[in-house]
Amino acid sequence: MTDRELEKLFSALGNKLRLQILGLVAQHKEMCVCELVDQLHMSQANVSHHMGILRDADLVEARKVGTWVFYRVNSGPLKSALSTIVGQLRTSLSEAADEDPETRVAARCGLSE
Repeated sequence: MTDRELEKLFSALGNKLRLQILGLVAQHKEMCVCELVDQLHMSQANVSHHMGILRDADLVEARKVGTWVFYRVNSGPLKSALSTIVGQLRTSLSEAADEDPETRVAARCGLSE
């Protein structure tokens, strides 16, 4: 997962309303915007705006039936993000374990013994 994809994903997840929308959609397996409007007591335009952000982050998938669009959670990007983060943490922790903090600080701050 690229840094830009991670940024989009976390930006999308950084909003309480979008988390609530994802929770509702996950709970119901699939939902259309009209159902979300009823559940959230918000305007269709506002819900559609947030769905667009979730779609752009690839967190939801859409299925069109006539004039309705049904959304479901796409768990792939979440799993990929977690895998990326765990990999980066393992690398960082491994490198940090091999590094002496005093030597690192001395090298970075131009200190010598």
